[in-house]
Amino acid sequence: MSKIIDFYNEDETDDKGRDFSDILGFSFKQLESVHDYIQWLFPLTEPSKFNPKAPTLTKADIAAFQSDEFLGLNFRKSFEMMLEFYGLEQDPESKAIGPAEDLFAKAIANWLTPDNHNYLRITRILKSMNLLGFKEDAEAFFTALETIYKAKKDVIGETTYKYWKDAVAA
Repeated sequence: MSKIIDFYNEDETDDKGRDFSDILGFSFKQLESVHDYIQWLFPLTEPSKFNPKAPTLTKADIAAFQSDEFLGLNFRKSFEMMLEFYGLEQDPESKAIGPAEDLFAKAIANWLTPDNHNYLRITRILKSMNLLGFKEDAEAFFTALETIYKAKKDVIGETTYKYWKDAVAA
């Protein structure tokens, strides 16, 4: 198996010795201030410039995520954690994503600022979701982000919006 599959199967740790459940247990403060977990939770086919020790996806990894129920459930847990961090929630039936009533205002104060590093994280999340077979969820996430962008164009910026749009279209 691969490092990323072993990590998601909870058989192995990341390069810092954290297992999957350790990262899922991060506080919002840790999710904001720790910068080397996102590449493990949302892997891509290309190496990370920010965390070169993070594994990259192979075709076999992608196939495994698309066919293995346990991997899919754990990937969904990662996504739900990040949605909560961003103050968003997904309706289990419609799959639509929107502001979480009790979290959104506080959450956006942490990430909805000009040139925020979370914009890069969001791009990674969208790309990873598409690669691993969660296209419907990626599209729902983008739709929520697009609504936020339309209300806060001056904060998010057109360049970031284009990266998000391209990530979903891939």
